Amino acid sequence: MFAKAIHEGRPITLFHGGAVKRDYSYIDDIVAGTLVVLDKPAVAPGHRLYNLGAARSEDITRVVALFEEALGREARTELKPGDPSDMQETAADISDTTRDFGWTPKVSVEEGIPRFVDWFKSYHRL
Repeated sequence: MFAKAIHEGRPITLFHGGAVKRDYSYIDDIVAGTLVVLDKPAVAPGHRLYNLGAARSEDITRVVALFEEALGREARTELKPGDPSDMQETAADISDTTRDFGWTPKVSVEEGIPRFVDWFKSYHRL
């Protein structure tokens, strides 16, 4: 969404005035985590939920800046208020996944965004 909007010169809406933090996961990490969980027998009977993610909150304005750098273009942003019920900061708690399966993410947002942008440009023949 960010890459396409920045490439096309369309504005990106940043809610809560841009004061939002989210957990951004790179697809290779999520695939690896899914395979680790699927390939290992359950550690206990019954069902458990496991989170996969980067386990790190990233400031949305920093993420936009990383996209700008990778794309070589400046983003147009619109700051808007957010819904009071929106979480302003999220991060995956992967402690159970790490404990039971030894999985941790490998790709940082600083590495993942340029890799994504390379794929985006190749896929869209830009």
